[in-house]
Parts: sequence; structure tokens; C-alpha cells
Amino acid sequence: DALRKELASRRKGSRGGESRSSVQSTQHVPPAKYPEEGTLVALLLEEPSFWEAAESTLSAEDFKQGGAREIFQMLAEGRRVGTPISLSQALNRLQDESVKNFIVAQSLSELTPEARAKAFSDCLKKMCQRKIEERLAKLRRAITDAEGAGSRERVAGLLEEYRTLLTKKG
Repeated sequence: DALRKELASRRKGSRGGESRSSVQSTQHVPPAKYPEEGTLVALLLEEPSFWEAAESTLSAEDFKQGGAREIFQMLAEGRRVGTPISLSQALNRLQDESVKNFIVAQSLSELTPEARAKAFSDCLKKMCQRKIEERLAKLRRAITDAEGAGSRERVAGLLEEYRTLLTKKG
């Protein structure tokens, strides 16, 4: 089975050095590590029309960078209570200076509406791909654990989810 071979090769390639990047960390994550996150929230602050697409696809937990996550949560809360959050309000509430500077730099770039839409789409796609990759990694670990425990039904269910995600990734 091709899926089992892929899982086996990934297991071999990740022994001992697999990063558990999907675990939320309390450490400071610089904006440069995940620039798509800062760009995405900057675009959301400037173009509220992008919100529906972001909200239907992402959650605050999908953001690795704490400042970008915080802004996403502010925007979600503002929308929920019917009080939109402006760029200046978001920056005033944000504690992380590096994220503030990154968002201001993104906001100062003069993009055409088409370029904004393309940038938003690219950032959203990159974040969705990362989310899928992280879920696939978790599934690989869960499949290994289930195989070790001899739980055939659990393995079958996990493999089905794995296949489904692979088609989304492709």
C-alpha cells in the first residue's frame, strides 16, 4: 500500500529530530519566522472584506506568532460584538513591539486591490497548508501508536483521515 510506504519513509526520516511545531509555545516567536501571519492580519485590518474567508478557514490556534494570534482574536471578538477593530486600536492593544513594527511595515506598502487580494490568498493558502502538514504529522504519530497497540479499527479510521488530508494537500 503506497500510503503505508509513505508513512514508513516519513517515520524513518523524522526519527529523533521531528519538531513538534504544532504545539503552541509560550516562547516569543519573531514575526519573521511566519511572515504570512503578520501580512494576513495586516490585510484583515485594512480590508475587512477578507474576514469571511479567513474566519471560515482559520482559527486563532492556527497562528504560531502570539501577536498575530492576538490581533486575529481581537478582530474576531470585534466582529462578534459588532465593533470593528481599526489598525490603530489593534496596535495600541498589542504588547509585542516586533509584531507592531512588522504590521506597520506591511500596512505602509501601497498595494493595488488586486495585489492585496493575491497577497491575502497566498497567505491564507500557506497557513492552510501548514495546518494540514501539522495534522498529517499528528496522524502519523497516532497511526504508529495505534499500530503498536494493535488497534486495527483505530488505524483504519486514522488512515482514512490521513488519505482525506492528503487529497486536500495535493
